[in-house]
Amino acid sequence: ERTAVRVRMLNSGERAVLRVQTPGAAVTYAGDARIDGVPGTAAPVPIEFLDLAGSSCGALLPSGRALDEIDGYRVTCIDNGMPVVLLRGEDLGVQGTEAPGELEANEDLSATVEALRLQAGAIMGLGDVRDKTVPKMSLLSPPQNGGAVSTRTCIPHRVHGAACCPVRWPPAWCPARRRMAGICCASSTPPDFSMSRSKWSRARTALCAARRCCARPDC
Repeated sequence: ERTAVRVRMLNSGERAVLRVQTPGAAVTYAGDARIDGVPGTAAPVPIEFLDLAGSSCGALLPSGRALDEIDGYRVTCIDNGMPVVLLRGEDLGVQGTEAPGELEANEDLSATVEALRLQAGAIMGLGDVRDKTVPKMSLLSPPQNGGAVSTRTCIPHRVHGAACCPVRWPPAWCPARRRMAGICCASSTPPDFSMSRSKWSRARTALCAARRCCARPDC
């Protein structure tokens, strides 16, 4: 049994319908659903976002095309709840395995991505996006550990630590022992939202030293 819950998102004004599991007219939290980047499992809550296509730019494909070319790079400009520019990571020399900090330190890459973002903003009808947080820039690569795709997403100038953290799943997070295994320490984002960034910074240093992280060579 499921109960439909209508939600209004205050940050965007958009609406969504959540399908909450309610067997016997009571909410259940236990389940096997999991989300990469979030430790543990729980009951799934499917979300149907309403009227999101073109909510910022007026159309799902703001340029009217599924494929555009900017400065020789093939990109897809899309607005399905958030204006985003999709492009192939390999066109920019990105493998899809890099840590966020590694990409942010690449000044040539950052300059190229920003130049593309500024032009894409105009194409998408967003005007001068120099001081805006959209469009986001998402570099797509082949999947590394299952799934459909590996991404490195700039929001808009910092590489997103959660969306881009390369991790080996499932991670083992034990609240009682406060220990992680299989977590990539390259991410500055805590794998457990109850942890502060400063505490995670100290923890990941200890994890790498103890070889309890994912043991990636670039960690």
